[in-house]
Amino acid sequence: MVHIADVLARRHVPAAGLFLSLTRRCPLSCAHCSTNSTIRSEEHAAAPFVRLVESFTPQSRPEFVFLTGGEALLRLSTVRRIARVARERGSRTVLITGLFFARARGTVPARLAEVLRTVDHVVVSHDRFHAPEVPRAHALDVVAELLGLGVDTSFQLVADGPDDRYIAETVAEIRARFGDRVPALVAPLGAAGRGAALLDAVELIDTLQPGVRPGGPPPPSGPPAPVAASAPAAAAPAPCAMAAWPTVAYDGTVVACCSQDVVDGPAPEHLVLGHAARDPWSLIAERCAESPTLRAIRTYGPELLTDRFAPGCASGGYCTSCLRIGGRPEVLRGAEQLVREPVFLATEALVVLAQTAAGPEAFARRYGVPEYAGLLTLGRPGGTDREPVGEAG
Repeated sequence: MVHIADVLARRHVPAAGLFLSLTRRCPLSCAHCSTNSTIRSEEHAAAPFVRLVESFTPQSRPEFVFLTGGEALLRLSTVRRIARVARERGSRTVLITGLFFARARGTVPARLAEVLRTVDHVVVSHDRFHAPEVPRAHALDVVAELLGLGVDTSFQLVADGPDDRYIAETVAEIRARFGDRVPALVAPLGAAGRGAALLDAVELIDTLQPGVRPGGPPPPSGPPAPVAASAPAAAAPAPCAMAAWPTVAYDGTVVACCSQDVVDGPAPEHLVLGHAARDPWSLIAERCAESPTLRAIRTYGPELLTDRFAPGCASGGYCTSCLRIGGRPEVLRGAEQLVREPVFLATEALVVLAQTAAGPEAFARRYGVPEYAGLLTLGRPGGTDREPVGEAG
């Protein structure tokens, strides 16, 4: 078994984990779905995913394998096979599910329970976008049943922000029922898939009817404060942990980032690591760890690279600047030059050490909703039991 904080404590380490996007199909139709999944979405052959895991060896393997979708539990035999082989090679598996099977009642069918017991951790997705399809009470009942089966379990919750009332109520119910046993990662609503349209709608509502956004605080009154004009600031170093774990997309393409824009493809060449149907894990892990561009992105961040080697090129934001690197040969050449500099090895090592020392809560603060970061280590030896901010109601 494995605690989710121990998994995310290694999120910045190159090739310490692997994401497998087993299917885009899902029986649910959550309004915020980043993958735009439906029950009719595409699903490719399972063979490449299984083949890649079978290429693991005790000496060359990821520590953790994430099974995602869509809904990974639509491929029970594939989940069972991957979990068994991964465990034989020394890897541990984490499965993310939206609990489609708990729409009518909060129980786990026997066939699913058998498969879920083969993985090392189950992440349950729930928030106000899931609630119309899977009631919160059913999600809590399923988690209680999984814990009774000896399956380590956590929640992944999506919030509009620290004042999201539904998240505050859900966290309160989790703590009331499970105490400090069940951790949670609270992530912000993302602008991907149906979530992008949802964010556009929320922005429109905020504009037309200020203060009615569900769970959101009222906007400040009075005219906006004037913004002083200034020269563009140079990009600061901002290491990217998301470029550390390979992701196998739905069609078997292996990329160096789990961003939905990259997974959906076509991915820029500097983020492509190979294909699960032909490349073994040892080669994918080597490409991930040794690519000069990825090493520079993980150490300095894409905006600094763009700013340094393509000055005057508007980045369009952190992730957009990374996607655009593929079309800027001067940035690719600059990254190769950068990693050959004597100081780079020391800087790269110090960045990894700093991220390791900061721990999983730092990851949750940066990539999740910071006010709820302490929930990630609940139930972990030496973890926190502090109360989350934000009250229900």
